[in-house]
Amino acid sequence: MATLKDISRHLNLSVTTISRALNGFPEVNEETRLLVVKTAAAMNYRPNQFAQKLVTGRSGMVCMIIQASPDLSANIHFMEVVTGLSQYFSAHGMHFILHVSTEFDVLAPYRSMTAGNLMDGYILTHPTPNDPRVEFLRGKNVPFVMHGRLDEDSDYPYYDIENYGVSRQATEYLLSIGHQRITLLNGPAELSFAKQRKAGFLDAMSASDMSDADIIDDMSGVQVHHGQMTEEFGHRTAKAVLSRSNTIRPSAIICSNILIAEGVYEAAKEMGLKIPEDLSVIAHDDDIPLHRANEMKPPLSVTHSALREALEPLANILMRRIKSEESIKSLQEVAPTKLIIRESTRLLF
Repeated sequence: MATLKDISRHLNLSVTTISRALNGFPEVNEETRLLVVKTAAAMNYRPNQFAQKLVTGRSGMVCMIIQASPDLSANIHFMEVVTGLSQYFSAHGMHFILHVSTEFDVLAPYRSMTAGNLMDGYILTHPTPNDPRVEFLRGKNVPFVMHGRLDEDSDYPYYDIENYGVSRQATEYLLSIGHQRITLLNGPAELSFAKQRKAGFLDAMSASDMSDADIIDDMSGVQVHHGQMTEEFGHRTAKAVLSRSNTIRPSAIICSNILIAEGVYEAAKEMGLKIPEDLSVIAHDDDIPLHRANEMKPPLSVTHSALREALEPLANILMRRIKSEESIKSLQEVAPTKLIIRESTRLLF
């Protein structure tokens, strides 16, 4: 493996110039920097992290800390995120570290890592009101990016999709084709994306010709149900709501992800109900491996936004935050979703 001295001898440039070029110092002109970077790659040069940190103040490592859970290894969303982030950071010469914490105190791993100044930045997920991680890292002046946001006034770097629009768009479509008894099977009630999707659903229902009595049913759980985003939750909850009498049984179900929709499909089959003749189903599709909405029978109508498309922007936002003092607003991105109508929804008129 080549060293800085090897590259220096090869290009007849000083070690200091080589080091500064590789670390992006502005006093090295662009032509020289590109030559050094190209030569270093050709000579299989790998920087010494400790030396690099002395020069730049950065370790080249970023981290995502998550809480341990029994089903973590089976969580396909989690595996997609970890694989994608690792890929994008590696492509930019950085190391992505995953830390699975068993601490009850959510801040404990952040305290130990920031005390040792180990990481250049952090990827956070699932924001909460007055999030202690945000305040702690901001107080330490440590860069971070959040996957998700509480609302439009969130004052930190983030990447998110339009979750309010996800459920509002799906609900308005179902209303437009004649459905009135609509149920939302949503994620955990405490998570910000689930709150936004609930708000979009209720606002769309309220703006329709539904009566006040119909809308208030949400308070007793008739219209909105919260749970883990699993097939089991979709199956169990669908069987419960579809067991009601015909006058209150939903004619359509909105699912917060495709796993929930798969559970709804199975429940409908067990109950002798046909989709879409007896029940219309629409879901949000993160486009995760092995779960293809267009291959379900019948093909599933969806709001679509591939989870993998969030990973490169997340990585880029964090790298920009680490390397510069850009404004917070310039480090906030919200992606739209696309409504795709297939054969799982039908006109009731």
